[in-house]
Amino acid sequence: MFLASALIQVRRLDDAVALAESASRRVKADGRFAGDSLAVPVLAAVALRRGDLPKAAEYVQRLPALGHYYPSPYLTDGVRLVEA
Repeated sequence: MFLASALIQVRRLDDAVALAESASRRVKADGRFAGDSLAVPVLAAVALRRGDLPKAAEYVQRLPALGHYYPSPYLTDGVRLVEA
């Protein structure tokens, strides 16, 4: 998800969404759900960048159910920023 976050910064939003959605599908296919806690914040950030507040709120509402698995403080801070 670091790459997806970087793609957001350089305004390649469609690429960031495609990467996040692909990662989410792969993780679900393996029976693990921690990956969604990394993909959903990326999708929320893209929705915010696009000015789609209802979609961003929808993604943010999904976060608590995902368990907030973030392997680094950098990701944790990024998710908190998106939630705010």
